[in-house]
Amino acid sequence: MIIDLLTPGDVHSAMRLVEIAGWNQTSADWHRILGYEPFGCFKAMVDDRLAGTVTTTSYENRIAWIGMMLVDPDYRRQGIGSALMQKAIDYLNSKSIECIWLDATPMGQPLYQRLGFQALYSFHRWHSSRGVFCKEIKKNFNSVTRSISLQLTHQGLDLRHFGYDRLDYLGRLLKSSDAAISQTGFGMIRQGRIAHYLGPLVTSDVNDAIEIASSLVVIAENDIFLDYPGGDPQFIKWLYENHFSPVRTLTRMWLGKQPDVKAFQMQFAICDPATG
Repeated sequence: MIIDLLTPGDVHSAMRLVEIAGWNQTSADWHRILGYEPFGCFKAMVDDRLAGTVTTTSYENRIAWIGMMLVDPDYRRQGIGSALMQKAIDYLNSKSIECIWLDATPMGQPLYQRLGFQALYSFHRWHSSRGVFCKEIKKNFNSVTRSISLQLTHQGLDLRHFGYDRLDYLGRLLKSSDAAISQTGFGMIRQGRIAHYLGPLVTSDVNDAIEIASSLVVIAENDIFLDYPGGDPQFIKWLYENHFSPVRTLTRMWLGKQPDVKAFQMQFAICDPATG
């Protein structure tokens, strides 16, 4: 086994692992992370075959997410996942990252616990198979626009809600997303491999979150996923009313400095399980 940097040339092989796992990420998702954190994404090679992957995404050199932890089923239980995770942790420690986060699937959680990660809480992926949504809630949102990056910068919406500066990453995400913005929050939606993915969606007001989400779901012509790390009953009611149902459990885990989680209360959809 050889652990090396994951590069854009590996994306085709990495997508094979995504398809085996049944995940929703696309080639564009891989290229976005690799472009953002080119020295923090790693692969395991066995006999010249891509056997596993892991990525990191850091913000302000203070916090980071580990994601895209995939191991070829033919090579599981050979220490590949542990080796990749340790490589990612060592890389982030070399950057003096204060707190390392990940959103774990049930399959991966035991490995992360052995490496010292602590579970904070669990949340759900929500799925709607409805292809056509009610279109009356448009209001005054700048929907289907990629010009919101300047507004995010000036208004500091994401920094205010997320707690850390991730404008560089969000700017990259906007290149393949449609977006809606209000005075207090914003949201994005993009095409995934299986379904559209709604996220991030951040705001301090649940009614605002509902209206932003309502303006975005009409864009999708097929299924929609979103990962909601909170538990606001009004937003959950909206999800059920719009034909969403919980389909998968994720567990938010952390390693390092005791985290401040206040900002997570303002996340109505994360960017991606790989990037927070």
